[in-house]
Amino acid sequence: MRELIIAGKEMILVAEDDSEALGFGVVSPNSCELRALYVHPAVGRRGIGQKLLRELESRCIARGLLSLHLNASLNAEPFYHRHGYRSLSHGTFALTADHHMACVKMEKDLQSLSVQAAEL
Repeated sequence: MRELIIAGKEMILVAEDDSEALGFGVVSPNSCELRALYVHPAVGRRGIGQKLLRELESRCIARGLLSLHLNASLNAEPFYHRHGYRSLSHGTFALTADHHMACVKMEKDLQSLSVQAAEL
């Protein structure tokens, strides 16, 4: 992961407290893809995922990305809807060659966020 960060191929954020990682998010700027957003179940529903997502989006805007897309798990779809993402289609995501997960392809326009930030 360190090499990916240094090379600028991935943006990775980790939420942590004094003793452990609580969650993380990963964006691939070259493909405008939110590749992962995960919060440990023991600390769910405390706003950690929201904070990670907002910070990743802010960093994407700063890098000039116009949109983000992702493959959301079915149970994560409402979370992303609440944060301005729209569903495009249902499909599957290959976890490995033999294992697939049902997902929702989603997208968010970051241009409106960029304009709002500029107006502040």
